[in-house]
Amino acid sequence: MIRPCRRGLLSSVSPELGRSLFRRTFIMDGTVRLIATVPSGLEKLAVDECKSFPGCLSAEHIRQGKVELTLKESDVNSVRQLRSIDNLFVVVSKENNVFKDNEEKDTCLRTAEDLAWQLDFTQACRVWKSFTGYAHHVRVAEQFPGKPAVLPLPTAAQFAVPKASSKSTISATVSEVTSAESTSPLDERQRVESASEPATADVEKTCVEKTNVEKTCGAAGHVDHTEHSPAEDQDVRACLTENNSPQLRTSTDEQLSNISDSSLSEAAKSLSLEGEVKLSPVSEDDTKPSTTEAAPLVPGFRATCNRAGMNHTFTSMDIARVFGAGVNDRHHWRVQLTEFDIEVVINVIDNYVEVSLALTCESLHKRNISHFGPTVLRSTICNGMLRMAAIQPGDIVCDPMCGVGSICFEGYHAWSHAAYFCGDNNERALENVVGNVRDLSSGRAEENSGGALPIDGYQWDVCDLPLRSNCVDVFVTDLPFGKRVGTKTNNKTLYPRLFRELARVCCLSSGRAVVLTQDMRTIKTVLKDNLYWKLQYQRSINIGGLRAGVYGLKRTDAPVL
Repeated sequence: MIRPCRRGLLSSVSPELGRSLFRRTFIMDGTVRLIATVPSGLEKLAVDECKSFPGCLSAEHIRQGKVELTLKESDVNSVRQLRSIDNLFVVVSKENNVFKDNEEKDTCLRTAEDLAWQLDFTQACRVWKSFTGYAHHVRVAEQFPGKPAVLPLPTAAQFAVPKASSKSTISATVSEVTSAESTSPLDERQRVESASEPATADVEKTCVEKTNVEKTCGAAGHVDHTEHSPAEDQDVRACLTENNSPQLRTSTDEQLSNISDSSLSEAAKSLSLEGEVKLSPVSEDDTKPSTTEAAPLVPGFRATCNRAGMNHTFTSMDIARVFGAGVNDRHHWRVQLTEFDIEVVINVIDNYVEVSLALTCESLHKRNISHFGPTVLRSTICNGMLRMAAIQPGDIVCDPMCGVGSICFEGYHAWSHAAYFCGDNNERALENVVGNVRDLSSGRAEENSGGALPIDGYQWDVCDLPLRSNCVDVFVTDLPFGKRVGTKTNNKTLYPRLFRELARVCCLSSGRAVVLTQDMRTIKTVLKDNLYWKLQYQRSINIGGLRAGVYGLKRTDAPVL
């Protein structure tokens, strides 16, 4: 009996019709939808970059920090070239009105579990495998209208190491154990053949016939409490005493010492220790590797839920638990919460549910930096700031407070037609810049894409730059927030001197600057009625939970006296 989902994707149609509708919508057109995370506040700039990407069919800002791309499945791997995205996810499905406000928790969890059975992961897994380069086969079951009352049993080929059949009685022979082991990839190891002596077999047969030892000493530990006559009990004791004689145990132990523990299954070990079976050494034929192909590896996965809404009777952990259970029951992937292969992400926003697979294991914003400092600006934020500055061919771009050099590295990768140099007053920061330049240059040499990066670094005082006047076209920098570096009290003195010195070095009329700071009160005071800089735009962004501002400035014609 099948329990359909009340408000699922296929709740009102037959399984065959539902599968055909799903494939017609998402697979036959050959397109795929990706969701990219971008810095909050820079979504519009990320959309502009995605639209300029050759393989992108459409791009739109769907919610805070998220951009959705539609492109051909064959162009998914080239999305790595986008510089403004942090993480990538391939969309499995989007569902509206899945839950109701203040709905009972059990009903919501049952709906979420049914949803895991209804969705088709075929295209998403194919895209994930192509993007990540996963070498093994990923088994994906077909859609189902809901979780059935009786779960279908998986086959042995779906697991990396199929489980051997459990022994039913203590008198099972080693040949039965080896036959169960022959279905697993461990066939390449040594196998154990049964070689019970006739005397031992006769004793075993007598014990089985007279006393039903199978019930008394079963593998599961069950004991038969059926009453026996004194004569039968005496026969049992005689059989067990003869079986456990010192001579037999010594013979068995000597033969076991010649066999490696890895070549014995748990069942064979337990049988040999009881003295029921006498094992012989492994022959040369058994040491030859088996030609049987190993079963394909099963990917490990974890389910992660992100929830937003006030009228939910469940938690994100509840949804992750039941949805992950449904995926495990349906596709038989291994549950692996750490070091997993596939991450299934469920985003629940009010009554809207979005299911996707993570394509990136870690954020792409770390691609330029190998030497970190106390404050490292994400490369995606650097890309947005440089995009605001409208870098032109031949421009001279300077970061006067560079830290580890994130802005210059990102600028060279995205706008290589400009010249970049940077500086800082901290000697340790310049050592990190040199280390990052060395690592990036060695990576370029290995890829045959060029030699050393043409980026220079200097140690200087930002309020007294060793540069001539009117020589820099663009300043792009991250100012001290007054938290980890400096204080907001010191910023009241630093910011006025800083902007005056930048105005002296920057080109008149055509010069521009893009600065980032969290001390927005101080910078607004400095820029108010400023003779040298004119505020053109301001964007509010989120950096690690802090609300910061990006300010675009234009150099006026007023000379610095």
